[in-house]
Amino acid sequence: MTAQPEEPTAPRDPGEDPAAIFDALPPAHREQFRAEYDEALDAAHDLARFKQVQALLRQWRLRAIAYGRPGYEESGTGRSTGQGR
Repeated sequence: MTAQPEEPTAPRDPGEDPAAIFDALPPAHREQFRAEYDEALDAAHDLARFKQVQALLRQWRLRAIAYGRPGYEESGTGRSTGQGR
């Protein structure tokens, strides 16, 4: 019997829970997420800007999923747009 190569598992979807997103991010991206999240929360005191928090969580949720894919960081994906910081 030969060993079958392990198929990479899909990254866990943290949903739009800020703590779950933070935990799902690689350590190199956590500080930026926290800074942007805190800024969005401050802006949310103005109800007209409340949706900024929701948009930020959606964006970082997708980043966390992408960053969790095997080989993402090594591939250089997102660096030209500043996403691979």
